[in-house]
Amino acid sequence: MSTLALSQDARRALVALCDALIGRLSEEEERRLMQQETSADQQAHLQAFCRSSASDLGVPEAFEARVARFVPPDKQVDIIGVLTAMSTGVGMLALVGEAKAFFDLSREEREVCLLSMATSADDLKRQAFLSIKSLVCVAAFGRDTRRLNPNN
Repeated sequence: MSTLALSQDARRALVALCDALIGRLSEEEERRLMQQETSADQQAHLQAFCRSSASDLGVPEAFEARVARFVPPDKQVDIIGVLTAMSTGVGMLALVGEAKAFFDLSREEREVCLLSMATSADDLKRQAFLSIKSLVCVAAFGRDTRRLNPNN
């Protein structure tokens, strides 16, 4: 499987980013979803989904493989640049005004930072967020992860 030329910290930022976009639900969020009328089989799958994060499902690795295989080299450089920036306090300060590496932020702080990128007045920041979010979602939902999910 091909991977990107990411530093260890950029890869940590990718994992944190994937888990921020597709994270485990809180007990309260899970409880609310589980109250819906569904069959026992659906309940088991729903519970597994609620308790899984992107990293549980191998999304960061699938993201890297898909980007390495399908994204043009010049765009790969852009993605690597954003992930590298997210892996440092200085880079995050430039991206969203937060002087901590993305992986050092709490779940709530990560969500605020991603929302800041998504709604930024800077076109490049918005495009970077949308591109990476789209690729993460394709890596997560564009394949069958039932056998990979440790919560199944």
